[in-house]
Amino acid sequence: VNHDGFFVVDELRSSRAAFTPALTDDEAAASVAGFDANSDHKVCLAEFTSAIRRRSFYTDGPPNAAGTGPDLKVWQATSEPMTLSVFTKRMQSSYGSPKPAFDGMDTDKDKYLSMDEFKAGAGAFESHLTGEEAEYAFAGFDIDGDEMVCQDEFMGVMSIGRFYPSKAALAAASIVINKPAIVPTTTLAPTTTETVAVTLAPQASTTTNAWETQKAPIDVPTFLSQMGTAVPQKLNMLQSQAGGCVDLNTFRAAASDFNPPLTSEQADYAFCGMDENHDKKVCSFEFFGILKIGQFFPSRSHLEHLREVG
Repeated sequence: VNHDGFFVVDELRSSRAAFTPALTDDEAAASVAGFDANSDHKVCLAEFTSAIRRRSFYTDGPPNAAGTGPDLKVWQATSEPMTLSVFTKRMQSSYGSPKPAFDGMDTDKDKYLSMDEFKAGAGAFESHLTGEEAEYAFAGFDIDGDEMVCQDEFMGVMSIGRFYPSKAALAAASIVINKPAIVPTTTLAPTTTETVAVTLAPQASTTTNAWETQKAPIDVPTFLSQMGTAVPQKLNMLQSQAGGCVDLNTFRAAASDFNPPLTSEQADYAFCGMDENHDKKVCSFEFFGILKIGQFFPSRSHLEHLREVG
């Protein structure tokens, strides 16, 4: 109804008269739940078309065959999709609760899990994860996409109950992610009484570029606020059923119609933040995917997760 690339229960209810017979309120709510593969209470084009193609809702059980084309890719590694509930069940085969599981996987005790630690630890569960399953789960815990999972991220995801929780979900649950400082491991040489001459190499320059410390010129919530509820006409090709792409000049022209208009710096930053594959174009999946994620320059694993769940 509002042309934002998604529909929710209220929008489907407002259009129910178009059905013969008309949908009831309960039927509309059940339909949205059935189309909503990633449980974000919204239905995007990929979720809708893929469920129609399968002729069944996602609530009817996990798909048993991959969708065709780029719309949706479903989990095929095992007989059950790698959801957080499945991860939790596997984890509990070896650990009674999340905290001991994190500590057990954190073999170097730096308060972070690297991908290697996570794969090794999850692979050692009594009901173990395969390498592919572990990589998929790791990306779901890595909230900020820095390829490290700290204890707050791990416990936060476990508390909320699903991979890739949004910032709003974290805030609503009063979960704050504090990244501990990484202390480099130092190996001390054995002490000897022999006098050793030491020549100190000149230190490398620690000059910090301005762009490394300046605040980003725009974030996704501000972008959405200034864009408004409808996608600008100059970006209409992004809403086409087949998908489309826009170049930087088209993106800048559309951004000039925002209220207030984006500055050239804001428009260029947003364009680069949405051009995930660096092909100098922003395409439908990148545009709507990043609006859904809620941050520019997301990790590739985060976008790939969206590809898989719609």
